[in-house]
Amino acid sequence: MSQIEPRVKEALDEAYGFLTPTATVEVRRAGIDSVSRKLPEGVEIEDTTLGGVKVRWVRPVKDRTNMIVIQVHGGGFHVGGPQSHRDLSAYVALASGASVVIVDYRLCPETQFPAAFDDVKSVYRALLEQGVEPKNLSVFGDSSGGGLALDSVISLKGEGVPMPA
Repeated sequence: MSQIEPRVKEALDEAYGFLTPTATVEVRRAGIDSVSRKLPEGVEIEDTTLGGVKVRWVRPVKDRTNMIVIQVHGGGFHVGGPQSHRDLSAYVALASGASVVIVDYRLCPETQFPAAFDDVKSVYRALLEQGVEPKNLSVFGDSSGGGLALDSVISLKGEGVPMPA
């Protein structure tokens, strides 16, 4: 097995040192948020709540459609959120014309399962209650958020809730 060059290791430690096994949750969260890239031009941001859950809307300024994408962020259920995933949301919004809503679901270790799961389902239900048609909704997530998104939609289907596009 080859060794990492010292200068490469130093650069990685500087950029991602917050991911070490001994880093506290607070250090990891701050680190993840700090690597979010600059937002591209052409989106507007709004922090609010849906169904009692904090969310961040990322909307294209031009060419907006009536589509809404619910984004469930990754982060191993203990880091990540609207700040760390805002650039991904912005690119999705600009590419699709959809308004993206990032669910700021409750994280571990402060809360346990099924808190995050319930938060995602609450946001979905709140959008339906506001009159958003299921055909204009989609749900996606990255990493652990992908599993949470899928589990939430399957659970909602089992409850007889109308399904997204």
